[in-house]
Amino acid sequence: MNEYILKVKDYEGEVLELKTFANNIMEVIDNMVALHTIEAIETVTRVSDKYLWNIDRSLTPLKEIKKEMDNAGLTITFFEGDENETNNNH
Repeated sequence: MNEYILKVKDYEGEVLELKTFANNIMEVIDNMVALHTIEAIETVTRVSDKYLWNIDRSLTPLKEIKKEMDNAGLTITFFEGDENETNNNH
């Protein structure tokens, strides 16, 4: 697991420096998507070798996709529960 330092922007426009731990850049982005207060990633630096990614993008589109996926998952789980109850009654 690697340590990463990020410059991010919150929904109030404040630029913050955060630290996160992940196996790769995709996990770093996913960690930030999960934080409801973070709107955008400016840069990510892997501490071990100082490798720098200039992301400079909003996370809003990814957050919307994740929300849709989560909602679909809840719907599937809800109906799977009903299906299991129906099968048990027969």
